Amino acid sequence: MPTPLFLTLLPEMQDRVLLAGAEALMVKGLHRATLGDIAERAKLPAGLIDNYFEDMADLIALVLGRGLQYFNQTYIEVGDLQAPCWDRVARLFELAAEKGSQLGPFVNVYFNIGGSGLPDLIKATYDRYEGRAAMFYLNLISTGIKEGSVRNDLDPVVIAYHIHDLTRLMMARRVHALYQARTATYFADYPQTDDGDRRLVRHLIAELKALYAPRGQ
Repeated sequence: MPTPLFLTLLPEMQDRVLLAGAEALMVKGLHRATLGDIAERAKLPAGLIDNYFEDMADLIALVLGRGLQYFNQTYIEVGDLQAPCWDRVARLFELAAEKGSQLGPFVNVYFNIGGSGLPDLIKATYDRYEGRAAMFYLNLISTGIKEGSVRNDLDPVVIAYHIHDLTRLMMARRVHALYQARTATYFADYPQTDDGDRRLVRHLIAELKALYAPRGQ
């Protein structure tokens, strides 16, 4: 939990501190980053930032929580979108790419948390976020089946997992080394740029529809 002093900060200052924390964790690593590194990036006195967090584990938990808040906004927007299933999937991929590019440090902390040495935090984070995300994708495919835009003779779990995994790729392909390498190999014709993202989204939607949409759609 953050200290009472951190909670008195304006939301903009909290965001600034947590972004600095995510950047330090991304650059220095989960074990080498210090509160002093974060103070330097946030342009705050080192002694002051020591009063915002109990320890580095506290900071990591807060960075993860803030990052998940940002990315949950994507699911909320797509969930509220009144559009056919495949249009919603396309918008999901677009937002994932946008959020990933804007919030690269948070993406890196999320995907690297397994090396934090904090097993309780790892399990709680993944159980909460991945579980909720899975329900979102399953509901998305269920809606597509009901509207007739997704085949009803295939396992919806497999389709949901496929789209979930591609969303992860779109989110991380420009900011995380593993996904940068994968996208450079699998999707070499789609550079890691805004235009490349847009073209890759169109390509993925076309291929997904070829696999999972009823014939003639």
